[in-house]
Amino acid sequence: MYELAFCYPFNSRYFWDGRKTPLNKHWLCIELLNINDFYSHDFDPPYSNYCHSENISNSSIVRFPQLVEIYYIDNTMLCVIKTFWIKIFQRKYKNYYNKKMKYYKNVKNIISRSVYGKWV
Repeated sequence: MYELAFCYPFNSRYFWDGRKTPLNKHWLCIELLNINDFYSHDFDPPYSNYCHSENISNSSIVRFPQLVEIYYIDNTMLCVIKTFWIKIFQRKYKNYYNKKMKYYKNVKNIISRSVYGKWV
């Protein structure tokens, strides 16, 4: 089942003592959101509570809630981000729409439509 959550790439330097663990290649689920919090916009990503180091750059933090699938390894809540596919679809459709608009705005096509009509 998919849920909304804030997530961060697990790195043992920030969340643990720096040892290499098998969790380093996974996404850590920091906070789950319920429907009421999401629609009321009463959520704020609490990253400072979970990080032991101030070296986390703001660019690497996922600031928006993601659509995720939750799973557990060693009592640690991890997740797989599913929003990735939505972003790919949006990018593909945006490119398709832009090409279509360029075709309709082409001067030759505008003149052809004005002379012969739309259905020729």
